[in-house]
Amino acid sequence: MNRVALSFFGLVALSASACTGNPIGISGYDIPEHFPLDGKRAWEYSNAATTWQMNVVMLETSENINDAQVKTLEYYDDINGMLLMRTRWSSDSSKGVLLYSYEVLAEGGQGGGDTGGDDTGGDDTGGAMGPAEAVVFDPPIQFGDRENLAQESIVTETTGGTWTSTFESTEPCPNNWVAGDNTWDCLRFVLDDGDGDSTTGAKVAGTYWIAPRYGMSWFQLTGDADKWILNRAEWEE
Repeated sequence: MNRVALSFFGLVALSASACTGNPIGISGYDIPEHFPLDGKRAWEYSNAATTWQMNVVMLETSENINDAQVKTLEYYDDINGMLLMRTRWSSDSSKGVLLYSYEVLAEGGQGGGDTGGDDTGGDDTGGAMGPAEAVVFDPPIQFGDRENLAQESIVTETTGGTWTSTFESTEPCPNNWVAGDNTWDCLRFVLDDGDGDSTTGAKVAGTYWIAPRYGMSWFQLTGDADKWILNRAEWEE
């Protein structure tokens, strides 16, 4: 994504204070709080396996589906501004966190000097993959309930197969924006598409480390050689 887009519409930077999530009574952790989609949001990530950064922007528009406000996230290569992927999510205290679709549009890393290759992890051999048809999940994948305890799994029978989302544990998830004494505690979710191979299958399958009020501090999706680590996040109410 180009640097104009990285200005994120003049968003106000979020405070870089420590974020720790505590379980709510005996019910569990508040999952939508860890996957916020309110206001205007954008994130920047780096990856040890690439020489480029990924910018993730939440579009301002939303779509109402069964009383859920569905938001679109767009993923960009910061060197050439190429749109790599789109995903569509909703997150609220009524339905929890739902994944509606994904669409892979290009490979990253054009001009970035990378030697490896994957859908969002880059190579230098080209970028455009041609028009891509979005994979739409009907019903949407239940990534998380309103509240979950560690070791809980949710199974969704949907388009193309069976998906399992497991909240494995809490763990520290230091990033490049907030470090040291302000290291965050994250909820680690594994989203399994049933393929059984982390290098193939649906691109959105993988591991997500989510922090309260900020969303993904780390994530590593199918085909990614290493995890994407947050450089900064921005938000405007």
